Amino acid sequence: MNVRSRYQMAHRRVDKAHGLARHNACVWCGLDAQDHAYTHNDPNEIRAGGRVWSENTNYYVAMCRRCHTSFDWAHKQFSGVALQRELERRKREADARVSDEKRKAMAESRARAIEAAETWYAENGWDDGPTCIPSRAAAKAAHERIRRAYEHNAQLRAENREE
Repeated sequence: MNVRSRYQMAHRRVDKAHGLARHNACVWCGLDAQDHAYTHNDPNEIRAGGRVWSENTNYYVAMCRRCHTSFDWAHKQFSGVALQRELERRKREADARVSDEKRKAMAESRARAIEAAETWYAENGWDDGPTCIPSRAAAKAAHERIRRAYEHNAQLRAENREE
């Protein structure tokens, strides 16, 4: 098995163990996560093909793309105590750039999207939930339901601002 396949399989196992990253908040800023980021804490980490990862799903956290990129760059540029200081600094910056109101709105939106997806999976008899690979038509239907849930949530937020 080639390096890319091993790396992708490790991330699929993380999705299966922790759910899809997009169903979680970023551990740094609280916005919607897009990725599961490797924490670089596994003593048995794998380094191959210019990538670093773990086979152990416990060494991953959900992060938005911006924070994930910042996190990985810090690991490439720093080490030891300097790395810890830099990670704390970047985490504080990420937290400061997002308001509590925005975090709350995104959490509500995520909850509605998850509910819509879970309903769809239940209606279609998918016991494994979002870790399955749907047909193109099934994926399109699920995305449409999630899009409607996001639109509904945006409408509710707009109404709340008017009050």
